[in-house]
Amino acid sequence: MNEVQAAAALRAENLSVRLGVRTVLDGLSVAFEAGRITALCGPNGCGKSTLLRSLGGLLKPAGGEVWLDGRPLGGFAPRERARRLAMLAQNPLVPEGMLVEELVATGRYCYTGIGARPGPEDRAAIERAIERTQLQALRKRDLVHLSGGERQRAFIAMALAQGGRVLLLDEPTTFLDIHHQVEVLTLIRDLAREMSLTVVWVLHDLNQAAFFSDEIMLMKDGRIRARGAPETIMQPDVLEAVFETPMRRLTVDGEAICLPRMAP
Repeated sequence: MNEVQAAAALRAENLSVRLGVRTVLDGLSVAFEAGRITALCGPNGCGKSTLLRSLGGLLKPAGGEVWLDGRPLGGFAPRERARRLAMLAQNPLVPEGMLVEELVATGRYCYTGIGARPGPEDRAAIERAIERTQLQALRKRDLVHLSGGERQRAFIAMALAQGGRVLLLDEPTTFLDIHHQVEVLTLIRDLAREMSLTVVWVLHDLNQAAFFSDEIMLMKDGRIRARGAPETIMQPDVLEAVFETPMRRLTVDGEAICLPRMAP
């Protein structure tokens, strides 16, 4: 095991995944260092969400292995895995008639079992999650009556209540306006710093990925085409090779951003 593998909270080795007759990932190896935020970016259909779902154990690989905390992911019982790793899917289903605090409490099912009364440790974890996501005033609200940003905070609180150190998020800002996008991304980044979480998220907005992540991994055709710190990845030549779109780099208020170069 090399130093990168030893420091990884989550990694994949020679991972191959097929969806129907299509091979989406073929022999992909990648490691995610503990306590860092990594953005998976790339064109539609490049394999970002497939990789994320495979890392979370939702897709069974055709070959290779995913490792969590130095152990094969397949060796964890579902409840034990949920105590170490939480995953939020894109646009999660909102249970009808469920209150915010009830949703957060479901994050403890991996300890208590479904429907069991939470104990003192569970209640403390639920309260911490509600407080960290600033949901105290909304805890008795029905989820269907929340704004998109508030609802996403509730699901993040549910994931935090699980108590794991790895958080996987598939496009956590989908359908949110720009204000709530920034609100959610800021919350996750701040929680990751405070709690030393390992975060892997799929993001479409490259500039948001650069601002809120420690590193960016660019994918194309099921392969990793570039990976590094945002200042390394946010270069026109690097992005053009992946997105096949002319790009330009600008500096706005001291911040470097990249935008498509529009045709006249």
